Amino acid sequence: MPTSMRPQMEAILDKIAQALERDAAMRDVEALRSIVRRPGWRTVAEQTLFIALATAFYDHLEAGARMRSELLEASKQVSPVPKPAAR
Repeated sequence: MPTSMRPQMEAILDKIAQALERDAAMRDVEALRSIVRRPGWRTVAEQTLFIALATAFYDHLEAGARMRSELLEASKQVSPVPKPAAR
């Protein structure tokens, strides 16, 4: 039985950091913007499908932001950061 799981905790935080850097690419949004402005995107069905998927993706991003915030707040409760001593 390991006495510390800190290496695993650090490893998952590294993976999270890499995923956030990779997924936060604004150029992907700009690429999508240029694609949906092309002439082929004319039917209501295509536009409806795009809107549904993009909305679900946005909801997923918002849920991830809430999860990150809650993880940070819960972690602070486990080990609160000490306040600096008054001078």
